Parts: sequence; structure tokens; C-alpha cells
Amino acid sequence: MKKKFLPIMIGLGVLVGSASVIYSQSSVSPSLADKIKAGFDAIQASLNEQKAKTDAPLLVEGEGIRIDAERFIFYKKNLEVIHSLQKGPMLTDSQIIDEMIKKELAVQYAKKLGFKVSPQEIDEVVRFERESLKNADSDSDFVKELMKNRIRITGMTEDDFWNSDLVRNHYEESLLIAKLASHIAEGKINGITNLNEFQNGTFGQLKKQAENKYRCLAVASLIPLPVPVGEFI
Repeated sequence: MKKKFLPIMIGLGVLVGSASVIYSQSSVSPSLADKIKAGFDAIQASLNEQKAKTDAPLLVEGEGIRIDAERFIFYKKNLEVIHSLQKGPMLTDSQIIDEMIKKELAVQYAKKLGFKVSPQEIDEVVRFERESLKNADSDSDFVKELMKNRIRITGMTEDDFWNSDLVRNHYEESLLIAKLASHIAEGKINGITNLNEFQNGTFGQLKKQAENKYRCLAVASLIPLPVPVGEFI
């Protein structure tokens, strides 16, 4: 089995906000295609159910950071799809929230350092992603099937999806994190040279302070217990 890497695919479980798709399938059988479709149908059903609620809980809130139940459910259900297909490790609800906050913190820190992403940079990476998918060989069929279903559940055309604010905002955040990672790799922040080390250290300090003052998030039942994190950033 070959392993392939395709940069910054959007909205696929652990791929939400991360930089690469890792997969081992060389082709997509009809049964696997059906399983992928069923997984994304379940994601869509969960999102529709959450959108129908008038009291959508806010799970995390702070200066510049806002994570509601819909975002959490989307992230978690994507993870469950990937887990069912590849049997990788499944994060707990608390770990999912942690990962989402760490991403938000990295984006904020990049902006505080003055990093920016131009519309032209976003255009370029979107064009690269689309061309990569279009021109990929049969070894990339697994990723293509995932993306086909990811687009399908939005109800958008392919062109509308790739030009949507949803996609462009994701790529803006991913590019900001990439710029921060390059900055960190040069040892310009307290001698740290690894993005994960920086994120874990920053979030670890925030979490320690938060846990001293606030109850744990009741994520499993989606009871809104907002944790204001902005004061710790």
C-alpha cells in the first residue's frame, strides 16, 4: 500500500485546519465509496439537526475565539468518518476541543506578529489544490472520493464550493499557520523551533489557568459552559 500526501484538504476530520491528507488506499471500491457516502450523509444529518435547534450552545468563547456546537459536531463527525475508514486513533471530545482551540490560538498569534494573507495567495493555493485533485493519478482516488462527498453535502456546485467564504477562510487560516510555523522554525520565538511544541506550550499555560477557574466543558452532552479564553492569550 502506498501512502500519499496532498496539501491542505478542507474539512475532512483530522484534516480540518491541518496541512495534509494521509491515506493508504490505492483505489476506491464500490463498497468503500458507499461507506464514504454514508459517512458524509451522517455528517449532513447531524449538522441539519443542530441547525434546527434555536439554542445552539456556545462551547468556547473568548477574545477572538468562538467555537459553537455546530463547528464541534462537524469536526467530530468528520473524525468519525476517517476513523471508520482507516481505523486511526479517535480523539475524545475534550481532545477535539483542545485541538480546535490550539488552531485558533496559532491563527491569532500569527496575526499578532503581523502576518497577513493576500487574496492572491488564497487564489493560488485554491488553484493548486483543484489542479492537484484534477491531475492526480489513480492512487489519489480515495482523496477524490472524500472531496466529492465533502462538496456534495454543502449543496454547492464545485466552482461555488472552491470560491466560497468557507473554503477561502480555511485557506487563509492555514496559510497564516504555515507562516507562523516557518517563523518558529527559525527559532525566533524563545528558541522554539517546532510548531506543535509552541502550540502545546501556549495552550498548556492557558488550560492550566482555565482549569483553575472554570468547570470542564460538558462537550459530550453539549451543555453550554463557555470558557472565556481571551484573557489568557
